Amino acid sequence: MSKLSTAIVSALFLAALLGGLLYSIRDYNASTKQDITSNLTQRLQESTHYAAENFQRQLRERFRDLEGTARLLSSRENPVTQENARNFGLMLEPSIRNFGILSPDGRGFSALGKELDLSADAYFQRALRGEASISSGIVSTDDHSRVLALAVPVTREDKVLAVLVAGINIDALRASIETRAFDGRTSNLVFDSQDRVLFGALPQGRDLDVLIRHFKQTQPPHTASQVRDFFKGMRQSGDKVLHFKGAGYSFYMNRVPLTQNDWQLVSILPQSVLNERIDQQNAVTRTLMLRVTVITVLLLLYLLYSQRRSHRKIRSQQEEYSAIIANISGGIQKFSGVDGSFLFLSQNYLDLLGYSREEFERIYENTFANTIYEEDRDEVLLTISRQLEKSKAIDVEYRTRAKNGNLVWLYNKGTLTYDERRQPYIASIVFDITHSKEMQQAQRISDERYHFILEQHDIIIFEQDLLNGDFYCSTRWMQLFGSAFNILEPDPDGSQIPVHPDDRDALRDFQDALQQTKRVAEMRLCDVDGLYRWYRIEASNIMDDSGWPIYVIGIITDIDNQKNLELTLRNQAARDSATGMYNKLATEQAIARFLDRHNLDGAGGYALFMIDFDNFKNINDRLGHAVGDQAICAMARIIRQNFRSADIVGRIGGDEFLVFCTERLSMLRIRERAAKLGGELHTEWGEGESRCVLTASMGVACAPCDGRSFAELYQHADEATYQAKHMGKNGCVFYAEMREAGALPPPAGASVVNTNIDAAPDVENGGDVSEA
Repeated sequence: MSKLSTAIVSALFLAALLGGLLYSIRDYNASTKQDITSNLTQRLQESTHYAAENFQRQLRERFRDLEGTARLLSSRENPVTQENARNFGLMLEPSIRNFGILSPDGRGFSALGKELDLSADAYFQRALRGEASISSGIVSTDDHSRVLALAVPVTREDKVLAVLVAGINIDALRASIETRAFDGRTSNLVFDSQDRVLFGALPQGRDLDVLIRHFKQTQPPHTASQVRDFFKGMRQSGDKVLHFKGAGYSFYMNRVPLTQNDWQLVSILPQSVLNERIDQQNAVTRTLMLRVTVITVLLLLYLLYSQRRSHRKIRSQQEEYSAIIANISGGIQKFSGVDGSFLFLSQNYLDLLGYSREEFERIYENTFANTIYEEDRDEVLLTISRQLEKSKAIDVEYRTRAKNGNLVWLYNKGTLTYDERRQPYIASIVFDITHSKEMQQAQRISDERYHFILEQHDIIIFEQDLLNGDFYCSTRWMQLFGSAFNILEPDPDGSQIPVHPDDRDALRDFQDALQQTKRVAEMRLCDVDGLYRWYRIEASNIMDDSGWPIYVIGIITDIDNQKNLELTLRNQAARDSATGMYNKLATEQAIARFLDRHNLDGAGGYALFMIDFDNFKNINDRLGHAVGDQAICAMARIIRQNFRSADIVGRIGGDEFLVFCTERLSMLRIRERAAKLGGELHTEWGEGESRCVLTASMGVACAPCDGRSFAELYQHADEATYQAKHMGKNGCVFYAEMREAGALPPPAGASVVNTNIDAAPDVENGGDVSEA
């Protein structure tokens, strides 16, 4: 389409649009006027009914007041008295004026004490017949006030004794028919049976009498008869809203019949109220339509601009797509179906295979199926057919033969689409993936080689992707442990990772350190047979460009045999060969480690016993070293039997032993244990003149009162042992008691509290420990 044609079409469209908008405005204004008129007339009806109900409720309430007074007076002997008129008049509502009590002859008294004579009034006559009645019009009283007169009979046993009369102030009646509808611009009038206005509630600033006089003065004579005819017709209209038009007057009227004296209440709404509403709505409509018109014109201009810009962009994109297609390592294809012929082939696709267009059409007969290598053809065509049946995109890989005889791997990604004649065809992009396939083949060979080597060396592999949390473990892992648990994730309750309880700290250290660096740990894990074996766990992070860990790879190696050998050798190095106890260095290290790791404060204390045998050299000299070795082993068994397996027991010299109790003990229990141990260590060796008595001197130091480190406790236990030797041997000295007694450390010993081991009773049999 030429630029001139486009401009003409745009101008015609704009003209049609403006014409449509003008017609819409005209139609909308008419519809709006009708809707506003309907809404206002409905609201006028509601307002009229509301005013009529208020007026009649006012009359009913005043009648109830008078009827209540009549019931009270009916019980009195002579109801018609000045006193009754005055007293009961004070009890009534302020809106009730000129209250009076009349006898059946029509004479009586008012609440102000004046004499009344209403015998000739019709409403009195109706009340005399036993009916509550109302005056046919507005009555003027002695004080020149205008009221609506009410009359209620006072009866006793169906006989009228008196008649109560009262007037409702015209202002109260006027207030009862006032409404706030239409901003107080309605006029509510009460008409009698002759269509004369009795009273009314007019908008503020209006007076009914003035309004009537003005109407008579300004309207031509025929208007009055026209109004009378209108009101007569209105009585037959029911509650419809009527529209009256006169010379300079136009208004809507609605009537509601009242139950009293064939009266009616008429609401009058000036035509000007409706006109104002319509003008306001039309102003809004015109503003809205103007804005819509401006916006539409701007939108049309924008669409024209966007269309031209879109055309330029499409041309630019086509050029870009052509450049992209030309540089794809593959090409673009369009063919009529799985077994159909090619509709389009990009030049770079032909260049990929090395054919000219004529050679390609001749060799492959220009059909898609023939380009697929024979061994791949059936499976590829079946896959494409299934994908098309499921309305999926074509996604296949296959080989094709190039001109040089090589097989080229192609990845074909396409979709089924339709041309302008709704004829289906397949459009696809073809990529050369030969290099990728060769890399995959090389990777598979590398992976097979890698797994073969690992299986031959019994190494377990595990990996975790830290970005998505995926954890992988090798087949050997499942064979060994029976389940796939993530050894890299925390296990607070110990229910997931089957690690030995003593190695949980090592596992936590391994997991924490792995967040930043390479880590190696050795720990015991429970295998599928329920046995704990030693494993070396090695893991390392793979970092991203920012140095953040994104992947973890690790191996687990079974080191149970070498670990057990190592532990055996280490245990042998830490043990005394004769007694199997800890040697001196191992004993010192074990006690120092316990003191460092435990809170020493609290009730009781941890006792360190130093045991040194007395005159042990005599056994070696008299009985020989073989008997001496037997005696040492026997004494070691006695010492071990007197302490728990958790206590630290060691041989620190030829005939010297050290014991550290790893449980808190009271001083009494420590004494009992020392007494029992000393008694059992008192033994005899040999016979006759060669007989030797073997005893032990012991020193005890307690943590924390005697020291908090191994060095302090060892020194103080040694001083106490020296004191025991100095005091005659075969005894036990507590360092704390020695300090309290003021004894100086060796060599200046002094006599301190000494437990005579030989004289100690059998604690196991309930005896007491005596002190020497």
